[in-house]
Amino acid sequence: MLHRESKLVQRASKHIQKSAQRFLDEQAFLSSSFFLLEDDIVEYERRAARSHLAQNDRAIQHAEELESISEEEALSRKDEDVVVLDTVIETQQVLQQMVRLIFSSIGIVDCLIL
Repeated sequence: MLHRESKLVQRASKHIQKSAQRFLDEQAFLSSSFFLLEDDIVEYERRAARSHLAQNDRAIQHAEELESISEEEALSRKDEDVVVLDTVIETQQVLQQMVRLIFSSIGIVDCLIL
């Protein structure tokens, strides 16, 4: 009987030790899983931040390109506007000369104030 009891005690002791070891193994596994998850989260956030910065850089570069194009267009239009205004002034002078010529040919020169 003593032999049987000692076997039961040994089995119970081994079972308790194995169970305790399994709990420790499970705890270690969960702990390492959480560390890996935390590392993955940090890596994801770092990549997301880099992507966000790259997107901002592209947006700023695009805005600078648009500003440069706008400035070039403004200068170009300014030059074109000067040409158009010069043409309008010349045309107005020609028109005034024609009006003077027509009115002087019919004898109405004193009424014109141009």
